[in-house]
Amino acid sequence: MIEAHVMQFQACLSEQPPWWQQGVIYQIDLRSFQDSNGDGIGDLAGVIQRLDYLSEVLGVDALWLTPFYPSPMADGGYDITDYLGVDPLFGDLATFDRLLKEAHARGLHVILDYVPNHTSDQHPWFLESRSSRHNPRKDWYIWADSTFRKKRACSIYRRLAEVASPFRLIWIVKGPLTWIRSCSAVMQAASLLTVRQRTKLSQGIREQRKNNLPDSLPAHL
Repeated sequence: MIEAHVMQFQACLSEQPPWWQQGVIYQIDLRSFQDSNGDGIGDLAGVIQRLDYLSEVLGVDALWLTPFYPSPMADGGYDITDYLGVDPLFGDLATFDRLLKEAHARGLHVILDYVPNHTSDQHPWFLESRSSRHNPRKDWYIWADSTFRKKRACSIYRRLAEVASPFRLIWIVKGPLTWIRSCSAVMQAASLLTVRQRTKLSQGIREQRKNNLPDSLPAHL
């Protein structure tokens, strides 16, 4: 029995760990990284220009790109309106494909900052959700009919956050966490999704991606 455990332990030691356990990951804030066209905003083409420096001089193993999806930029690009596109500020899908090809040619992995637990208030799913209490996506977001209920929800979420984590996350502490459905249909504040809402959003995004991706993808994306 002991010999079997020793052999198993030795086998584990001999296995090569996944690259992400020991690799150097370099996060790139696209907006402030490298501007390729002189408009004052970093972009995907700018990253391509710096690939040799990142791989040969810095010796990183992977690039972690902040969101570059279409967005009204109310939250630094994390308020996404389309998970399958590229905001014109940063380039287009052809430029991203070129970036991916050039990065892989240098042995670099590419990680996308993927944000499935919330969307922009201009995303089609949000617009559907706010349009009717009977819409199939009505419960993909948290809605309140009054300021009182909104404040109550904020209080509940703050208490849950304090219990779940010793850290006071600024986005939890600083403001309202639900959307108000007012008579004029003006939505206020920001959304925080429950586990159920996050699950539904994530499932919707996965299904959307699956229907738009090729049959196979490179294993080292």
